[in-house]
Amino acid sequence: MVIARARASTLSPGHFARAVTDRQWTHSPHTGQGGRVEIPAHRKAFGTRLRELRVARGWSSQEAFALHAGLDRTYVSGIESGRRNPTLDVLARIAGALNLPLSELFSLVTLEMGAAALSSSDSRRG
Repeated sequence: MVIARARASTLSPGHFARAVTDRQWTHSPHTGQGGRVEIPAHRKAFGTRLRELRVARGWSSQEAFALHAGLDRTYVSGIESGRRNPTLDVLARIAGALNLPLSELFSLVTLEMGAAALSSSDSRRG
């Protein structure tokens, strides 16, 4: 704990918190051949949907949108590319920033994509 405090004091206030939080996302159960992380289809589809909604609402810049939503630009980029798996709280924040009901974020993320994700996770347990 002393090391963490010393390191945190040398960085900006939010930097250490982001570094600790980002560690949660470095491991993924979706590891393919060669150790590369496979991005599930439903996360890719959701990221594409988010990008379309953001641009359609006039937010051409991820950075400006992230600031508006109270998120880091790299986090929004990670969600749009499918690398990040946002929590419900983050999704609610994004929906609010887009002035949309939460369900609208998922309108084109199909049931088949969700079913494919479930079947692939079942086969890994197996």
